[in-house]
Amino acid sequence: MNLTKIITKKLEHKKDEPRAYIGASSIGNACDRAIWYGLHKPDKKIVTAKQRITFEIGHKLESMLVEMMVAAGLLITTPYVYACREYPMFQGNADALLVDWTTKPICIIEIKTAKDASFRIFQAKGVRLWYPEYYDQMQSYMGMSGVHSATIIAINKDTSDLHDEEIQFDEERYQFLVKKAKRIGESETEPPRVNQSPSFFRCKLCFYQKECHGINNVSRETIARES
Repeated sequence: MNLTKIITKKLEHKKDEPRAYIGASSIGNACDRAIWYGLHKPDKKIVTAKQRITFEIGHKLESMLVEMMVAAGLLITTPYVYACREYPMFQGNADALLVDWTTKPICIIEIKTAKDASFRIFQAKGVRLWYPEYYDQMQSYMGMSGVHSATIIAINKDTSDLHDEEIQFDEERYQFLVKKAKRIGESETEPPRVNQSPSFFRCKLCFYQKECHGINNVSRETIARES
C-alpha cells in the first residue's frame, strides 16, 4: 500500500470553502488581481498537496501556541469574525484575543510559522519589512474590531524559537486598506496583472496562476507562502 499516493491524491482533490468576502489575510497582497480572483473566482484556486500539508502543519503549531498561552495563565478567547463597518465585505478572523478578567479585550494575537531564514528576518527587521501582508492583516483586524493593540508571534519551524512584536494601530493605513478592498470588491472586471510574465516570483507562487496567465507550465511545487 502506497500511503503517500493515497494522501496526496486525497489532498489534491480537496476544495476550499469559498469566501464571499475579501479577507484581512489577503488584503496586503501586492496583486489586486489575485485578491479579485479570491472573491469572484474562488473555484479557480489551485492548491497543491504539498502546500496543504504545510498549511496544516502551520495550523497545528498555531493551536499549540494558543494552548501554551492559556497554560501560562493568559485569558485567551477565540474572536468572532470581524467586519469593516465602511465596507462589510471586508472581513477577518484573528487567531486569538487576549482579554482581562472582565473579558474586556486587551490585545489581538496573530500567530505565524516560519522557516529559519525567514524567522531571522522577522527578528532583525520587524514584521513590516518581513511580511508587509502580515502588517496589513494586523491593521485590518485592529480597525475592524476597535481593539487598537495587536501582537504577532512567530515560531521558527526549524529551531522552535519564538519571537513576537507589538503593533500599534495606524488609522491612515487602515483607511487605505478599506478603500483598496472596496475598489477591488466593486470592480466588475479583473484588475491588471502585477506582472505579465508567469515566471515572475509573485505569479509563480500564486494560487490563481493558471487562471490569470492561461498556462500552467511553471512548477508550483514551491510552497506559496508560510501560513
